[in-house]
Amino acid sequence: MTLVIEDRNDCSPVFVPNRILLKISELSPVGTSFVIPTANDHDGSKFSVQKYKLETEDKNDWRNFNNASLPTNTIVTNVAPELKLTLMERLDREQKDGYHLRVVAVDGGELPLSGTLLIEVAVLDENDNRPKFNRPIYEANITENAAYQTVVVQVSATDADVGDNGRVFYGFPSNGMSTYGRMFDVNNITGEIRVISKLDRETKPVHHLTVTAADYGTNSLPVEVSVVVRLIDQNDNEPKVAFRNVAEASNAETTKLCTFLGHVMVDDLDEGVNGQFNCSLDSKYADGFARFGQSSALQSLDREEKDLYEFRAVVVQQTMTKLSSTCQVTVRVEDENDCGPIFSKNEFIFTMFEENLPGTEIGTVYAFDKDEYPNNQMHFELISDEFIVDDRDDIVFRIEKSSGKIWTESVLDRELKSDYYFKVLVRDLNNSTITNISTVLIKLIDINDNSPVFRFPNKTHHHILVYVP
Repeated sequence: MTLVIEDRNDCSPVFVPNRILLKISELSPVGTSFVIPTANDHDGSKFSVQKYKLETEDKNDWRNFNNASLPTNTIVTNVAPELKLTLMERLDREQKDGYHLRVVAVDGGELPLSGTLLIEVAVLDENDNRPKFNRPIYEANITENAAYQTVVVQVSATDADVGDNGRVFYGFPSNGMSTYGRMFDVNNITGEIRVISKLDRETKPVHHLTVTAADYGTNSLPVEVSVVVRLIDQNDNEPKVAFRNVAEASNAETTKLCTFLGHVMVDDLDEGVNGQFNCSLDSKYADGFARFGQSSALQSLDREEKDLYEFRAVVVQQTMTKLSSTCQVTVRVEDENDCGPIFSKNEFIFTMFEENLPGTEIGTVYAFDKDEYPNNQMHFELISDEFIVDDRDDIVFRIEKSSGKIWTESVLDRELKSDYYFKVLVRDLNNSTITNISTVLIKLIDINDNSPVFRFPNKTHHHILVYVP
């Protein structure tokens, strides 16, 4: 006797295990398949697992995974075939970091029985995001005398990745360290930028920094942001003053009143009210010159009286600190030919022995001119001809034009003329109209150059008659 036991669909498909965790990298390519457990049904092949279907809690998840299905060309047998879950779209952990799926196995009964596999998909983070600063540019204003470790500004960046891939640190680029790395420092954890050396607005009023942000992940991609630091001026500079850049001016003594001599140049590197100042001249001679930025002659100048004026230009800031500076101003008065030659005496008296040899020096007449060379050049002339030529029409005296020395040109005889009186003229060599006159008296000293001579009888009578009473 043969006993045939007919199968009934009394067993449901069962997954062992009925819950799994899949860890999938967010950079997994589309089309990647992952093997998942198959269901087991103890019924015969007629009532065994006939199909699988994929269910999700979120209908949008259908785009990422296809239905769990048996591989093609696979015959359902007691040996469970391989079941795969296939990735249909690219994952992005930053958009969605996990999925909850259900794979349902359905058997072949008229009233199908089913079993469910719960799949939790954890999307693994990859370092696929750069840090992002919360501002496109950072700007800050600080005083130029900011103390050491003063916080200038704090930058902040975030990274959508997690773990080391999302942990951000800050720094300066390598080329920035050589330019501003000695003046500023950035905290690599907090992003605070601090002052680490003395700043000077007058040297560099604006600093352009670049800060980088990178994560600790593999193949990190750093980003940069610009930081503009503007220095606020402080009154830390004394005004610098100069007169015509060389602190010296020349001026002719015939300069008219209020003639412009030059500028008092003042430079204060500070700005605004810190760079405002008052200018004045400090000297007993300063009253003769205008003030407030330019120097002008307010009094007549006379080089022969004073050829050099020295005084100080004083600049004082208008701020409370009243920083000041001075500059030595030297005004040299240039000579003009405004003085004529003047004899040292109104009359020159010379004595000499008679019977002199021609060319004998009698003496020198002196004259002086207060002007400077070449305006003080002069020459001398004799102007009384009747005393220069004797009865024989011989020239008696000669004067050296350049020195004023007087010479004899012939032998003088006291017995013929004992005194010579004449005039001498001195003339400005550069202006012939400027002259001066003095007199010269030459007295001859007698020498024993004559024998006694009887006055009577004279030459025509060689004897004398004497009558005796």
